[in-house]
Amino acid sequence: MIVKLGLKGHDLLLQLEKLDSYPDVHKLQLINLILAVVEAAGIENTEAALKSSKGLQAVLSVIADNKNSKLVYSATGLVYLLSQNFKNQVPLLKIPNICTCLLTFIRTSKPGRERARLLAICTLNNMAIAVDNHSELVNNPQLMAVLLRIIRTNCVAKVVAIALVCNLAKRKDNRIILFEIPTLFELLVSTMFITRDNEKQAVMALAAIHLLTDPPRVSPTEGMGDAYRIKMMNFPYLFDVLLESAHKFPNEDVKRELAYISLQNLSVEPKNGKLMFSSKRMMWVVLDGLRQVAGANSVNDLRICSMSIIGNMAAADGVAAEMIRNGEVVPRLMSFFSERGEYVLKER
Repeated sequence: MIVKLGLKGHDLLLQLEKLDSYPDVHKLQLINLILAVVEAAGIENTEAALKSSKGLQAVLSVIADNKNSKLVYSATGLVYLLSQNFKNQVPLLKIPNICTCLLTFIRTSKPGRERARLLAICTLNNMAIAVDNHSELVNNPQLMAVLLRIIRTNCVAKVVAIALVCNLAKRKDNRIILFEIPTLFELLVSTMFITRDNEKQAVMALAAIHLLTDPPRVSPTEGMGDAYRIKMMNFPYLFDVLLESAHKFPNEDVKRELAYISLQNLSVEPKNGKLMFSSKRMMWVVLDGLRQVAGANSVNDLRICSMSIIGNMAAADGVAAEMIRNGEVVPRLMSFFSERGEYVLKER
């Protein structure tokens, strides 16, 4: 059949419109051929594929039928490949029922189709990279239910599901919506708490938390989402897990930086700052952060984070006087400013 087609490029993609009329074996041959053509052309040259919306709907119907495992795997592979091109991510979401089709497949896929299921959630994650898709995705209750279901498990797709939350949380307006989804924040915290032998899951969960702990201004009088910061600070185990990530993993730079940034975000609210100052372990973490060797002049420098946390704590009622009486904080800050001045001069 493929020989008889004798087609290339966009003409070949148009054959997808006739997909429903082919038997399964020919459907599989055609989709695999198009996969090979797309891979050879490079994902940056795949925009033409989306000119045939009817063809892609035919591919989605193959996924929805969910009968032939090889066919389903190739079909999800094609949609995933197209979603890897940033220019395709917004047009893909405009294809009727694409979200419903992928989410239904993820929810109802049979055992043995884990690879196709993973490709489906990866496709949704790719579409979540495009900010123009955020409003539709973050307000899709079916998507949120599927994400919660996956994050509760310990499967490979869990990392991708949390990555999707991170992509949505990159837009500040989405952070409160995500925080208010029942059990989502709890699942992120518990992922850090219980997956110590799965660092990818723990780091991805911490990446999501560090975004959610920096909510947007919700009203001119409330300030920068302070009420949400208080709720987060009172969340069971969050403070302990952040301190553990900042304290016990000196060689895991990414995890440690994310923990410090999360603590810095939470400390913006004065009530949180006062509570943090009362924790001996927290003060050890902050002072230890000031002892770190200064690297490049970046916002993720642990010393800059520590100094910011100390400044936020000092803004809380009565904390500044306690810091002066502490006997260790002020000398450490003076040392920091001295070393930082020398570092800046050397850079110049």
